[in-house]
Amino acid sequence: MDQIDSDNDFADQHSTDDNDDDPLFDYYQDIARSSFDDMVHDQERNDLYYQAICQSIKKLRYKNPTKAINVLDIGSGTGLLSMMAINATADNVIACECFEPMAKCSRKIIDDNSMSSKINVMNKLSGQLELPKEFHPNLLVAELLDTELIGEGCLSIYRDIIQRKLVDPDHCLYVPTRARIWIQLVQSERLFHCHQFRKSYHFSDNFEAIQSPSSVRNCFGSHLLHDIQLNRLRPDVDFEILSDPMVIFEFEFNRLESLKYRDHKRIHFPLKRSFNQPMMIFAWWDIDLDDDGKISLSCSPYWTRGFNSEHQVAWREHWIQTIYYLPAFAFDHERQLNEFNHNHINQKQTLLIDCYHDQVSFWFDLPDQNELHNPIDVMESESWHCTCGLHSHLSRTRLEWINNVQRYQQYWSCLNERMSTIGNEMLDLIYFGDESILPFVCSQHPNVEHVWIICNDRKSYRFFRTFRRQNEQKIILCSHDSFHQKKNPSTNRAYAIISDLHFRNQSSMLSSMEFLQHLYRQQQFIRNNQNGPRFCFPHRIILRCLIVRFEHLWKCMAPVCNVKIDDRTELNLLEYDLLIMNARRNVDWQFDRRSLWEYCCWPLANETRDILDISMDCMDKNKSMNELNSLLTNGIDKIVEFNIEQLKSTKIDHNTVGIVCWIDQYIDGNDKIIISGGLENPNHLSPDEEIKWIRDQQQLVTFLSYIPNGYQRLNESEKNIELKFQIKMNPMSIKVEIL
Repeated sequence: MDQIDSDNDFADQHSTDDNDDDPLFDYYQDIARSSFDDMVHDQERNDLYYQAICQSIKKLRYKNPTKAINVLDIGSGTGLLSMMAINATADNVIACECFEPMAKCSRKIIDDNSMSSKINVMNKLSGQLELPKEFHPNLLVAELLDTELIGEGCLSIYRDIIQRKLVDPDHCLYVPTRARIWIQLVQSERLFHCHQFRKSYHFSDNFEAIQSPSSVRNCFGSHLLHDIQLNRLRPDVDFEILSDPMVIFEFEFNRLESLKYRDHKRIHFPLKRSFNQPMMIFAWWDIDLDDDGKISLSCSPYWTRGFNSEHQVAWREHWIQTIYYLPAFAFDHERQLNEFNHNHINQKQTLLIDCYHDQVSFWFDLPDQNELHNPIDVMESESWHCTCGLHSHLSRTRLEWINNVQRYQQYWSCLNERMSTIGNEMLDLIYFGDESILPFVCSQHPNVEHVWIICNDRKSYRFFRTFRRQNEQKIILCSHDSFHQKKNPSTNRAYAIISDLHFRNQSSMLSSMEFLQHLYRQQQFIRNNQNGPRFCFPHRIILRCLIVRFEHLWKCMAPVCNVKIDDRTELNLLEYDLLIMNARRNVDWQFDRRSLWEYCCWPLANETRDILDISMDCMDKNKSMNELNSLLTNGIDKIVEFNIEQLKSTKIDHNTVGIVCWIDQYIDGNDKIIISGGLENPNHLSPDEEIKWIRDQQQLVTFLSYIPNGYQRLNESEKNIELKFQIKMNPMSIKVEIL
């Protein structure tokens, strides 16, 4: 009955970015993406690196007072570590930076700080670097680490340095010297929903639950890296601890035998409690910055240090933590594996974990829990990946959204209410959107004849086809073209339109606003057919905004200006600010897309403001069509006003001030049931209480540093500020300025 013969009916999806043919666009984008975000703002990192550099130089001077201190800085970026070394009395530095715009920028920064006579910036890959014969490094400084530690290729870079004898490890100190990978076993149903689909989706006591197909239940789950601010999770609320932290790998950066490209360890974990939820692994690293191991930097979450709050540890975004997931099928209680029997594990109170790494990544597996030895061929094991084909293109945030059963219950309640007003009339439902369980839930209603799912691409078609095989056959799959060209429900039967406004786009920023184009398609369909829909879910969509202050997220956007390295010295990085800000203004959206629940912030106003209010009023087909048509052709300008007396009275740092936007959907006829993409509690905003954001949705955020003359306009304002939002569809953009 489908109107799609196969997934080959879909044309390949390509980006239609107007900037694809602009050679300057790629140039500016590379520069904008080279931003080190909050790294240069990380005072603890800067202090510890400087202490380690000073201590290493002091140690070298003590060992041989007459020998020159020659420093090699790999991946030098802004030149900050090179300048730290000169300030700590190093004699000469060769700084290696492969990215040409950053190398040029760092030369200017070094010159601005009067150190160009002692620092030579070489624009090369470290693997292509050749040192002058008279230059023999006795101190190597580098910052080559990412959230996974090895994801930027530090193992291969350090190996190459040793193998090509750029330095002599026995006569050269390293900053940092060594690193350790830590893991901790935890259990959590909530976090598991970011990894695997539910086995079933129960939305009503009177109807059968929607079942996940066996191919999904037998799948490993999502293989995407889940980097996350673990400090925002609450022990015994968001997860339960199953084990003490344990070191699984240690790397000595100056020892070739320690820098293995592939390695494996089998770890025996004593369990602190019985497990009754899916397990996962929290991971982080720490480093010894000096040779003696006295100066260390740790990314461990607060509870592992004996603290009670995230505010007791340094905040950073560039080095956060990671969740690694184990094979999802191992935690299916109904189909337990013989080698992973849950009761047996709880009786033993121990668990075996196989830990692996290659040059750039880590992964984990569950061996037969009856084994203790290391299998001979275990080094050949590869990382797990999705086998069902449904996880690989879904973000973990979207997977969590799909698994939110409470939301389906809200839709079901509203569907029942709407159906009760039209008697026993049979309806067809038309679903606009990408991957969702919503059309399967709605298909269970006895007054629904069919649910037509308009698939946007191959990925959504495969998702719906896979779930339909396991569930209700009322589902009809079609593409946009086949739906309009062939017989559809509007020609001979009453119908309604449903959507949860989820649409994928190659650009994560565009997908936040792409729903407007799909709403326009819906309205075109309604206007072109004599029979209007009985109702629409949602029937009203509002784009909202709020002015807030962030505790830390602003550090990812704000100019650096100066970096203080000791009581007497500040280094000028203005040239870096100019480079990055200019590039961002040329290529970036003004707004960034973030999961704001991971970042502390407080409201600077006691209520939100509406930027865009679109009605899907089925009784007046022209009304909403005209609104969308105006937006599509000319764009919309909207001015909103916020009272900022609190901001003025408390002298809040302007760098911390941000503007957040999100979408709220009204799905019932009385505007009482809201599917919010923003606030957990929209009716309560207090300047003294941290905002709670929806976890399975991302929001749009920008800062004053991204708004032209933002600081100046805010200073000129007295009690109120006016924000002018400009929304355009061709090309799609949302911008804000302060009037």
